[in-house]
Amino acid sequence: MAKTKEIRITFKEKESDIYDYIQSKSSASAFLKDLAKLEMKREEIVLNNLNRFEATCSKEETEDMEDVIEEVVEETQDKVIDDDFNIDELDISDLID
Repeated sequence: MAKTKEIRITFKEKESDIYDYIQSKSSASAFLKDLAKLEMKREEIVLNNLNRFEATCSKEETEDMEDVIEEVVEETQDKVIDDDFNIDELDISDLID
């Protein structure tokens, strides 16, 4: 029999809205697993695109692009940390089969 693996997640008081949102789903576990799958797919797409870009660009172009990527990541992290962030605003249409 395959052994199951468990991850415990705790929420601080200020994160109670996140907890309530997850708990409102018919299956909190399935919801979190689906989110993880989407994130894995998104990362795979980003890495594949970056690898294709690096394969076709000069070293200087690649370094310039890495700077742009860092800026985008920082902006995205700021948006995620922002209290007004809404996951429904994310465009994940390219991640859904």
